[in-house]
Amino acid sequence: MDCPRKLSYLKDLIVCDVRSVRLCDLLVMSSDGPLGAYVNSHGYVLEVIIFRKANGLPLKGRPVKEYSWFPGCAWTIVNCASC
Repeated sequence: MDCPRKLSYLKDLIVCDVRSVRLCDLLVMSSDGPLGAYVNSHGYVLEVIIFRKANGLPLKGRPVKEYSWFPGCAWTIVNCASC
């Protein structure tokens, strides 16, 4: 996948003025690209972009391994200042 197409997945982060993620930290876990849609236990569909690291973002709660879609990985919610 070429760079312009990868960057299009980051448009929501750019709109929110998030500068704490870098394209080189984008973790592509599927041949379909970096954006994935997952359903949580309440039936909500969430679009997820995964980064190896993101600095300076406010985490809501502590990372937990329960209900993770990715074995061995923990998750938490991150909202940018504009959300």
